[in-house]
Amino acid sequence: MRLRNILPVFLLLFACTGCSEDDSTIDPAVSDSAIVFTDMELSPFVVDTDTLSVMSGSDKSPDDIVTIPLRVSIRMQRNATGGGGALLRCTVTPDGQRQPIVEETIQGAESGLHTFTIDLELRRGDVGDYTVEVTGEETGETDPAVALANMRVVYGNNPPVIVEVTAPDTVTVQAQPVPVDLSVHVVDPSGPKDIKRVFFNSYRPDGSPSQGNPFTMYDDGNVLLHGDAVAGDGWYSLRVTLPPTTTRGEYDFEFRAIDYSNTTSNVVIHKMIVR
Repeated sequence: MRLRNILPVFLLLFACTGCSEDDSTIDPAVSDSAIVFTDMELSPFVVDTDTLSVMSGSDKSPDDIVTIPLRVSIRMQRNATGGGGALLRCTVTPDGQRQPIVEETIQGAESGLHTFTIDLELRRGDVGDYTVEVTGEETGETDPAVALANMRVVYGNNPPVIVEVTAPDTVTVQAQPVPVDLSVHVVDPSGPKDIKRVFFNSYRPDGSPSQGNPFTMYDDGNVLLHGDAVAGDGWYSLRVTLPPTTTRGEYDFEFRAIDYSNTTSNVVIHKMIVR
């Protein structure tokens, strides 16, 4: 029988690849200056650090250093000619601070589209708004052109979700041991590598826990040992064996998953009758 989780999974954050003109502000005070900016774009302009530097086998912490690959594009029009081009500068400053945490420059820039590629290093827990500022100035100019945009950093720490369970409703004990395959489909908003462990606890008809709890499940493609058909497909499985002496009655199986932030998923309970 297949049980689908009745709670819908909402992705609270979307991986954004750019921003509209409303996401940037071109300083109107410098529209008559030697340099005019238009069409500033950030990619991404919302970042969830829970999705960055996810390594299977390593726990995540707010103190982890992560790298945000920031791309800042802007179109510049020079009203001057010659002079070896303009100096463009891009800085990123945390909200409420005055000192930038990173700065990149482009020398000798001519009219056209220019792009800054910045590897922004932060701690995973350094959440908040960041001001991205691009300035442009000609040699001898005292008032540079300015363009501003905002980037938001969040730490979603979204838990894994068990979305489906496949297990029999009824099993009949035989004179020989009976194999039973149990499988669950698990997804994680931060990607499959963020799933640390999938397991279940089983409880006998009298409510007492089964010996061996918790039972670890596997997504390794080992059919003979674990009953898992395909490795890495998000389906975690375990093959258990019921001996002839198994107590008859209704058993409860409680399935859970944990990610590398040690956040626990929803609990899905499957009931199985042993005859």
